[in-house]
Parts: sequence; structure tokens; C-alpha cells
Amino acid sequence: MENPYSVAPLDPGGREFRLIELWPSAESESIRCVLRSYSMDDDYPAYVALSYTWGRKERYDDINLNGIRFPVGKSLWQFLHHMRLRNKQITLWIDAICINQSNVKERNHQVQMMRQIYSNAQSVSVWLGEADDSCYSNVAMDYLAARKALVNENLKPGRLWNQRQAKGVLALCERNYWRRIWIVQEIMLAKEATIYCGSKDVSWQKFEELVSKLQAISDRGREKHTLCVSSILASPAIVIAKAKSGWDGNPQRLSTLLQLYHDHEATDIRDKIYALHGLAEDSLDIVVDYQKSTKDLLVEVLYYICAAQ
Repeated sequence: MENPYSVAPLDPGGREFRLIELWPSAESESIRCVLRSYSMDDDYPAYVALSYTWGRKERYDDINLNGIRFPVGKSLWQFLHHMRLRNKQITLWIDAICINQSNVKERNHQVQMMRQIYSNAQSVSVWLGEADDSCYSNVAMDYLAARKALVNENLKPGRLWNQRQAKGVLALCERNYWRRIWIVQEIMLAKEATIYCGSKDVSWQKFEELVSKLQAISDRGREKHTLCVSSILASPAIVIAKAKSGWDGNPQRLSTLLQLYHDHEATDIRDKIYALHGLAEDSLDIVVDYQKSTKDLLVEVLYYICAAQ
């Protein structure tokens, strides 16, 4: 297979990264992207970084990348498909495309740049996946988008939403996306974020406003009088939302991060550590190296944490 990365090489000794330009196209056409390389130390276009779950690593469909057929997974293809229908060209950073996943040294280098990549992005797109068959997700997204600011809003129980809206929001907050370890730093580092589910989207601010509303209901001891409030506040989405709203932007010690997010999932156990690299103040002490075995990495981290205490 031809190599699309040959036309956009990266200097392993510099702060270079790749971006893709996604071009608008009709539903019946192939998804077309152009891959280009840039340096963080020079001018580069405003871009949107994608936060999503890979799902199964099996090939789903091909896109056209620099004129070459390039295989992508189902979740990513679905996101690109929805975005290309919006009739405007968009510049994106997507790990599965912008990093040559077959080049271990490049993966090491780019994962160590994740903090810069996500914090320098104009915004982050949170892709929750396609709408569910019940259409509750569409109801939930429409509800979130239509909500007004919470200033002086009546907190009377039972007035927040109807049953379908409540169940829809709960289903969104319990999606597998929120349980993945990689999304922690991707959301925390975002200047701005937009949540996408199927063809619908809503700003992160709208989501945070709802979280504040639900917490206010809970603080007043009225969650039992409003549908799904307790369940939503216990969902993995709320863990991330509260962490982001309460974060002062300063990195934390790796040991603290590992404790805070130990329940989050990773297909590769090493990513339980590497995925938090961009949030750790002591990240330079643990070098990203996918050639290192899981056992060796865990032993190294254990020794490091014990020595630092």
C-alpha cells in the first residue's frame, strides 16, 4: 500500500505535527482529506482536535488521503462522514490519521506532544458516536442545545425535563466514550469544546450549565423529586465535567492523576499512564516508549512513585 506519510514527513527532533484538511463532499462520494505537516514553532492553521474512542481496530471503510486509499475504523469514519456534509472545509488533528501508527518512534514522539496539540487547538470536538436507535440521543441533544442560561431559573422539582429528555441525557452521560482514559487530557486541555452525537451538536458550555443545574438540585436535597438526577450525577460524564470546571490549569503529579482516574479504561494498559502524560507535572520523568513492555513500564512507574514520596 502507498504511504500517505511520505509527502508529509516529521522531524523526530523537532516539534512537528500533522494536520488534515477535510473537504466537503456529497454523501455518495468518497471522504477526501489532505495531510500536511507543520511545526509548533512556525505558523500553522487554526485546527480542531478530535476526541473520540477508536472502537474495534478492524477496518471499516477507506477515505481518500492525499489521493491514496486509507483505512479507518467505524467511529472515525462516521465522524468524518457527518463533518464532510457540513459544506465547509475543516482542518483537524486526529491521532489515527495524523500519527503514523505503524512507526513506534513517531508514536512515542507525538504522544509526548499531546499537551501542546490539544491545548493549542482552536477547539476540541467530542464525538460520542452515532445517534441511538431509540432516538433518545437526538432528544437529549436538542434539549441541551435549547436550554437557556440558568440565571434566576426556577428550581422547582419536576420542571427540569420530561421522561424522554431525562433518559436521553442519562444515556449520553453513560456512553462508553466517557470511560476511556485518553479523553481525560483531551477534554481538560481544551480551550473550547463541542459535543457531537450523530448529526447533532451542542457546546460544552451548555453541558456544563446542565451539570451545575443538576448539582444545585442535589445540593438542595431535591434529586429524588427530579427524574434521573442521581443517576446522571453518578455517571462517568459528570466526573470529567466536574474535573474540567474545577481545574486551575496547573499540571498535577502523576501519582495523583493515576489515583483520580484509575477507573478509566484503556485497551493497552500502558495507556493508563501515557494518556495522562499531558496533565502530569512530572511527565519528563516518565518517557513515552511503546517499545517498553507493560511489565517494565509498571515497575518503572511504581519505583518512581515510591522514590518521590
